[in-house]
Amino acid sequence: MAAKERQEQEAGKEARELERRKQRMSAQIDRSAEFLKRQRELALAKENKERERLVAVEQNADQHLLMQDEEDQEQRVIEMMYQEIQEKEMEDTGFLEITPEQEEWLAASL
Repeated sequence: MAAKERQEQEAGKEARELERRKQRMSAQIDRSAEFLKRQRELALAKENKERERLVAVEQNADQHLLMQDEEDQEQRVIEMMYQEIQEKEMEDTGFLEITPEQEEWLAASL
């Protein structure tokens, strides 16, 4: 009888030890899963931040190109106006003469 009780006690001890191990492993798995979840969230946040940064860079580049196109267009208009002034002077006088006012206007325009 004593041997049977000892066996039952040993079996109970082993069962409790197995349950404690199971609980520790379960807790470790939960912590690992939580860690991986946080790592994934952090990676996604970094990816989103980088994506937002790239979008902002692209928008800034697009805006810069638009502004450059506008400036180029203005420069072409000024050059065309200057060319027209030169042609008019050539037609009127037979030679090119730029007045001080025209020179100032051209300098300010360029």
